[in-house]
Amino acid sequence: MKMSFVSLAIAALVSIAAVSDASAWQRHGTVTLPSGRTINSQGSGSCANGSCNYGGTVTGPNGGVATYGGSVTCYQGVCTSNGSATGPAGRTVQRSGSISR
Repeated sequence: MKMSFVSLAIAALVSIAAVSDASAWQRHGTVTLPSGRTINSQGSGSCANGSCNYGGTVTGPNGGVATYGGSVTCYQGVCTSNGSATGPAGRTVQRSGSISR
């Protein structure tokens, strides 16, 4: 369960990293599992001058909290992203990448 919780946090991180230019935003959501228990997520971020910063939390069905955050910067057709997610046990996963248009 711990690994899937971190995977969920990373999925949230990746989906939020794809945000287009906007001054500020907030998102939240709830997933109800077949057992009736829930996973809650919330995040926020802001963008200016081709760069976005974001962060948030994911709370699992057992109350464990994962945090995530990072940035995406685009310049001359190349977008780079850097981010990390820390699970409820304190383990951190970092990721980075770039894409050319």
